[in-house]
Amino acid sequence: LYMNRAGTTLYPGDNDARTNRSTLVDQTSAIPAWSSAGSAAWQEVMECTRNMWAPFNVEVTDVDPGNVPHYESIVTTRPSVIGMQSGVGGVSPYTIGCDVIPNSIVFTFADVFGGDPETICEVVAQETAHSFGLDHQLLASDPMTYLQYNGLQSFKDQTVSCGEYSQRACGLQGECGANQNSYQMLMQRIGPNGPAGTAPVAAITSPSNGATVSPGFTVTVDASDTDGSVARVELWI
Repeated sequence: LYMNRAGTTLYPGDNDARTNRSTLVDQTSAIPAWSSAGSAAWQEVMECTRNMWAPFNVEVTDVDPGNVPHYESIVTTRPSVIGMQSGVGGVSPYTIGCDVIPNSIVFTFADVFGGDPETICEVVAQETAHSFGLDHQLLASDPMTYLQYNGLQSFKDQTVSCGEYSQRACGLQGECGANQNSYQMLMQRIGPNGPAGTAPVAAITSPSNGATVSPGFTVTVDASDTDGSVARVELWI
């Protein structure tokens, strides 16, 4: 995920961060740098964004990776730079079917939020996740929401209704189901952070091996994974 605050020139066409093409512009567009932010504010944005994506197989950088597969989050000034109306805080391409858009370019308009690093970080998370097929959802503590939240949002492992301020089906045409779990969707589509192929670990901690027990005894299990994404534990007899 390339965090671009330096500005760029975008060309209309199929979304491709490698060649600076975007469906969000209808003509060649010079996107200005977000130059009003000092280095300290930008480092706050970067640190927050890295923490936001830490559970997933994502490298966050502000160094342009060039003509190699990557996603790009452009942090610029105002929505008018791409012809959008005042007050729009961010935008991403989106598809029918909630599909992943490879090499997508998304926008966050920092001046709309007064340059607040935490809010910018949360909007970057939402717009980037849109390009992985995630919809808005009714969970205030998750960045995929429109609801107000007092604190730093993060992708939550909770299944909740889609919608902005009221419940609706997920997807542009309601084609993606009634509910969404942002954390699990990103795990499925990006994968976990950490060594590839590391399996979850589960162990029965009580009763001990070989113990004699009474009918109706309790079984206690400890389960863990490197990415923290254990969804459930099942006991088979």
